[in-house]
Amino acid sequence: MDEPITLSEAKAQLRIDGTASDAMVTGYIAAAREWIEGETGVLLVEREVTETLRVLGPRASLRSRPINAAEPVRVAYFDRAGAEQVITDAIVINPLAIDVGAPPPRLALPAAGAWPATNGNYPVTVTFTAGINDPTAIPPVMKAAMMMLITAYEASREGGDLIAAAEASARRLCRQYIRKAL
Repeated sequence: MDEPITLSEAKAQLRIDGTASDAMVTGYIAAAREWIEGETGVLLVEREVTETLRVLGPRASLRSRPINAAEPVRVAYFDRAGAEQVITDAIVINPLAIDVGAPPPRLALPAAGAWPATNGNYPVTVTFTAGINDPTAIPPVMKAAMMMLITAYEASREGGDLIAAAEASARRLCRQYIRKAL
């Protein structure tokens, strides 16, 4: 998995020479990416994702985005009799939407029809491929937010106010991508 920020870019930002700190800086890069992904729902590295939904139907939206619509979407649920069922031909509407102004990615059936009834005692799981598969397509503000976080992680290894301030600044940078929970 290629990270959005390379080790050499992060080391240049931190003014680190040599290889003694490579593992630590690599950890900072992953931590910054995970923080951005957690805050926004925009996955900066493409991978398989499984999300849990409470309901199945046309109003159920997916948090992780963008979604690779060329890859299959697997929906597993328990019917009212308690038997596990799988839908393998579900499609995603608005798969590439990443900014907050765009409608969220939603599940749909390929043919006009009703969603099956589920057993409300069990969650619905949706497995799909999501994330940006080209590092050059990552919004520059997200990369800047990652660099800000990486710098704070190095400067304040014990955590505290510096990291909290960097997270607040990163959140402001990424605000157009942060989807509010309904």
